[in-house]
Amino acid sequence: MAGIFITGNDTDVGKTVACAYVVRTLRQAGINAVAYKPVQTGIETDQADMEFYKQVAGHAAAAQTTYTYKVPCSPHLAAELENSAIGIEQIINQIRQLEKEYDLVVVEGAGGLVVPLSSDGTTMTTLIQQIGFPVLVVAKSKVGVLNHTALTIHYARSKGIKVNGIILNECGNKLDPIEEDNKRMLEEMNDTSIIVKLPVFEPAALIEQLQQMADSVLNERLLQACEVHKNGKRYAYSKK
Repeated sequence: MAGIFITGNDTDVGKTVACAYVVRTLRQAGINAVAYKPVQTGIETDQADMEFYKQVAGHAAAAQTTYTYKVPCSPHLAAELENSAIGIEQIINQIRQLEKEYDLVVVEGAGGLVVPLSSDGTTMTTLIQQIGFPVLVVAKSKVGVLNHTALTIHYARSKGIKVNGIILNECGNKLDPIEEDNKRMLEEMNDTSIIVKLPVFEPAALIEQLQQMADSVLNERLLQACEVHKNGKRYAYSKK
């Protein structure tokens, strides 16, 4: 197994931006990584996030998807409304195929861990359990982040899912005592590490600024969290 699963402690916390940063960082480190978003809802074209991934990664084949829906709702309902059921086996087969073609597969989930993929009880957690990837939890730096993140990580671990760290998104560009305390408490409460703090990017310059951040310094903590191999060296996960 060679992959990492990007989940969120809520919806709209910046998973796609975080996923793009992870893929760009890995590729700049010489890791042939690919972004894979199994399910997308609320989009007009199946290439919406795919194009964003590819632009940030700087590689035309750096992203793939399987199921896309126009209705902006839970995947299980979108699938029902558009008469296109989500097959978890098809998603797993796609992931296994990508594992053969790439060094590492970065899977972005839809919403959080308990988002249903069908009405039979299949959720994002079911998918993670079956593919066996560790997860990174994306959390937006705002009021409620401590509780939401702790609940997500506790639930993941209760289901046998390995949590390899937190990506804290939309952090201020200046030192803020509340934000610093959030970082400290997130690590202490959840016995894990903040892998990276992503700032508030300018919308018009998002791609360029994301690339610059990923390219500016090799984030070895991220390589450890993704448990990658590079030049014969295995970057083993470490909490600190």
